Amino acid sequence: MPKPLLLGTLTVLVLLGATCASALMPQPPPPYLFDAPALWVELPKDLDEISGLDRVDDRTLVAVQDEDGIVYHLDAETGALLREVEFEDDGDYEGIAHVAGRLFVLRSDGRLYELSDVRADAPKVREHRTPLDDDQDTEGLVYDAQTHRLLIACKEEPGPGAPEPGVRTIHAYSLEIESMAAEPAFVLDRDRLRADGRAFKPSALALHPLTGRLYVLSSVRRALAVLEPDGQLYAVWDLPKSLLAQPEGLAFLSNGDLFVASEADGEKAVLARFAYQPE
Repeated sequence: MPKPLLLGTLTVLVLLGATCASALMPQPPPPYLFDAPALWVELPKDLDEISGLDRVDDRTLVAVQDEDGIVYHLDAETGALLREVEFEDDGDYEGIAHVAGRLFVLRSDGRLYELSDVRADAPKVREHRTPLDDDQDTEGLVYDAQTHRLLIACKEEPGPGAPEPGVRTIHAYSLEIESMAAEPAFVLDRDRLRADGRAFKPSALALHPLTGRLYVLSSVRRALAVLEPDGQLYAVWDLPKSLLAQPEGLAFLSNGDLFVASEADGEKAVLARFAYQPE
């Protein structure tokens, strides 16, 4: 059985096995047909470097890319670009989260940019500093409405409070007190999630609206690790390279449908929608 690692009041699973999917017995099947998306469309060239994705409502998605300080609004039905909103100078922007009419954008050095109004063409922008920096290479961002906090994933080095060096960490930033917790909210063993020589490096986060599970996307391994709210590993599912060459963005609709956005990687950036098919 996996050995739990205790972090304060949170139990986090230390993942076992070089190929984590095979270590889970039995492995639950995904509630998505990853080889048969309900929607698969090419994105405009401006989004070749798409890096973050979130849902505003069931008709609208927002995205960022890792070069320009621009929020892109997309039609959730077609993937069409609706409008662009510039919010900051050029930079490595990696995640975006919708929070009650506002937007938060994550930069790879751990800085957060708060946009006052998701629908405004010129929103007020406020910067939040976190203890994270370039060493962590922060990429994943999601809003947890149950606790009114942002979850931030570190792609590279673990952030403050990590129990050991060889892990990936996900940290919680409280929007109530505007501060990051001293210890990680979730910890993943990076080596034991490796498969076929590909490391598991978090590149996006999303919370399933119906199950409450945390989906952690790894672009490098091209896989999803799914965690229960208490940190227990539920499943690891691989994604098809033929459809998603470099998956970087993740978002859910309210009915559980899953969006995955992939960078161009020498071809075209794409947006895929997978219909939720619960057991």
